[in-house]
Amino acid sequence: MARRGPNPGREQVTGYVPSRVTVAVLACVLSTDGYFRYRFDVLKLVLAALKANTKVDHDLIVFDNGSYPEVGEYLAGLKQQGEIDYLLSSNRNIGNFGALRMMFNSAPGEVIAYLDDDVFVYPGWLEAQLNLLETFPKVGMVSGVPVRMAARHSSGSLNGLLENPPAGLQVLPGRHIPDEWEYDWAVSTGRRAEEFIEETRGLEDTLLTYNGAAAIGSANHFQFVGYREVLKQGLPEKWDQRLMGDMVEFDQRLDQLGYLRLSTPDRLVRHIGNTINAELSAEAEALGLDKVDAGEVAFTKKHWILYLPRSRKILKALY
Repeated sequence: MARRGPNPGREQVTGYVPSRVTVAVLACVLSTDGYFRYRFDVLKLVLAALKANTKVDHDLIVFDNGSYPEVGEYLAGLKQQGEIDYLLSSNRNIGNFGALRMMFNSAPGEVIAYLDDDVFVYPGWLEAQLNLLETFPKVGMVSGVPVRMAARHSSGSLNGLLENPPAGLQVLPGRHIPDEWEYDWAVSTGRRAEEFIEETRGLEDTLLTYNGAAAIGSANHFQFVGYREVLKQGLPEKWDQRLMGDMVEFDQRLDQLGYLRLSTPDRLVRHIGNTINAELSAEAEALGLDKVDAGEVAFTKKHWILYLPRSRKILKALY
């Protein structure tokens, strides 16, 4: 067939310039029942809080990792409305590392602010994390809430900093993370909260102060901010076929490369899990967001099988 005129885009330029920061959300809501029964409501709350509480100029990229059709239609609608800048969609679940690889390689910004689709952000969350990223030396990732157990995956880089501290660095060991935050995190991740608090009773946190900025010496992988080219170094070299993957490996790679993993001393993000409890629903409403109710978490006595050695690891593998 003959060509009918030149492409109208020829000789044209775009006025678009990418923002320095790309906010990246991994959405994975695979069904409407079981574990995922309330996850669509959680995702909606996460995106609403992100829109309301992110004041830093940014582009938003969402990766839909094989969610069921209604979720994909919802996200496509947000993109059509201009609330999502880039929407990547997969017709299958390609796993955490696969999704991160695609997002990190697609993000146009120099800095990536990543969060799982069950992380609620508070006002000022991004400003505070960027401040730590830009203030402390050789930072790999900064999270918006400290989690005491996460310190186990950052010991190498942190110890290196403490052995050869820059001028002006102040270090204060102690219990700086409130038990209330640890309790909420344990509940949101399906742990027995009281038992978890007791198990970590003997652990301390490392509070760092440098050039007027304060940080806890650990980070977590459900939410973090970092330089794109640094974060890409934490991904596996080859395509990883595990659906969940072991994100601790991501933490450890950055740590082994000598990159610091830090968190804000304040709780500026919160892990929700797969249900929205009454407390978080009230917090969201107080921040001006539409009230969302999605079933309280109900815990029963721990099953006897979970007391067997290595049982949790075996059940997780089977799942």
